[in-house]
Amino acid sequence: GEDDTLPAPLPGRGRFYACYLLVSLSEKRKGGKGRTYIGFTVNPNRRIRQHNGELAMGACSTRALRPWQMVLVVYGFSSKARALAFEWAWQHPRMSRSIKDKVLTMTRGSLVGVKGKARTLRELLASRWRWWTP
Repeated sequence: GEDDTLPAPLPGRGRFYACYLLVSLSEKRKGGKGRTYIGFTVNPNRRIRQHNGELAMGACSTRALRPWQMVLVVYGFSSKARALAFEWAWQHPRMSRSIKDKVLTMTRGSLVGVKGKARTLRELLASRWRWWTP
């Protein structure tokens, strides 16, 4: 069923843009359980159902490690472009100008898994560049 606890667009509040973190619950493939995926959406409830194959249009790269659980959602971006820039920075912290210097001091192992992605997220949110402002 649909998880109603995920954020959803609010009527009359403009567009809803979010970035999210998925974790694989798959026991089927070696190394699958605990793998992560970062993405962008305008509707988290619909998107997790797509990733899990309940609806069409899930990402090809997540198909093999179904089922997925959405563990983090970041929203409040002023535009789609800002949300997509945030998604890219979260996916590529060692190349992102906003946090590169901070994460280069960390080991690669400390940036993987849910804890590593949460650590990267914390650095992004604390960075000087304000992702959600116009």
